[in-house]
Amino acid sequence: MLTSQQLKLLEFIQAYMTEHRGAAPSYDQMAVGIGLHSKSGVYRLIGGLEERGFVERRARQARSIEILRMPGDRRDPLDDLQQSARRLRDKTGTKTALALMADLMRQMADDDRTQARAVYLSAGRV
Repeated sequence: MLTSQQLKLLEFIQAYMTEHRGAAPSYDQMAVGIGLHSKSGVYRLIGGLEERGFVERRARQARSIEILRMPGDRRDPLDDLQQSARRLRDKTGTKTALALMADLMRQMADDDRTQARAVYLSAGRV
């Protein structure tokens, strides 16, 4: 669930990026665009959007905000997994993230085989 300010900022970023061929707005532009008086408020709102999986920003890169989804979009579990792996890689390093991804992919493959078997068995009963 987003706050009204977070939603307002997310919609501003989306509109700006659409108008400017994918270029993200600066923090100053975002502050002016949603009526805030400081960039620190924008930074706090972006942090909340990032924690909730709506945006992603690359460290030490200006205008590097990427919209991952909008409110009401159906979430893809694989997207959540990729986003979690990126965060883990940034915090702990590549080897730990790769090990976690391998474990999760094995688990997903097992789940897919279980689902495929259930479909096969149910089809045989029809």
